[in-house]
Amino acid sequence: MARSILRSRPNLPGREVSNVKVKHLHLASLVLAASVLIQPAPAVAQSKVELRGKVTEMGTSRPLAGAEVVLRDLDRYVLTSENGDFVMGGLAPGRHRVEVTQLGYRRYEGAVMVSAEERVLLELWPDPVVLEGLTAQVDRLRARRNAMAATVRVVDRSRLASAIDVEGAIRGAGEHLVPCGTFSDTCIWRRGRPVAPIVYIDERPAFMEELRTYPPETFQLIEVIGHRMIRAYTVNFMERLALGKASLFPVLMF
Repeated sequence: MARSILRSRPNLPGREVSNVKVKHLHLASLVLAASVLIQPAPAVAQSKVELRGKVTEMGTSRPLAGAEVVLRDLDRYVLTSENGDFVMGGLAPGRHRVEVTQLGYRRYEGAVMVSAEERVLLELWPDPVVLEGLTAQVDRLRARRNAMAATVRVVDRSRLASAIDVEGAIRGAGEHLVPCGTFSDTCIWRRGRPVAPIVYIDERPAFMEELRTYPPETFQLIEVIGHRMIRAYTVNFMERLALGKASLFPVLMF
């Protein structure tokens, strides 16, 4: 194709073609050929795919809700649903480093092949010491809630998994959060008026502004007590609690 572009027309009988015109023809042909040669090849868009999978307990195949699935090389993460399922979209096909963590289980690290056809199953080994301690502490929290005269709404790990932010998770549990112009810019609607919430994070006093800075996956559990108090417990605190390195305090309502 390039050679035909560069070919000049021969002199025909009875027709004169000056040298100047031939030179111009050669120059024009060369320019045209060069322009064709340097045209960039059309970009082929790489299709994006989804990583779909499920996280279960090794040995029992029990689905694990709220497990954190992280692609370290892409700095992407997602929490598993109530059924242990997860979907992470917009990924380039190929192998990626994955890390899975769940309180009470040993961390999983490995490689997964991401493609349109693949669905991965990730199994975690239980950590008996942490799991036993966690079960005991969760039972203590439940007993404490049952002993309260006030209504307690629980935002568990599975609800946190689907929330965009902490306030969204609390709203999803049925609490009515409204703006307020006092010490906190977010209030709980209580008895017909906005009330600034009393906030605790890992059993220490805090403010709503601080609570809002945490990503939802930071927490294992959030309690909303009597439309007045918010007590949030991080995954790290619950692990320390399970190992006997932290303590729960009595809840004082006022």
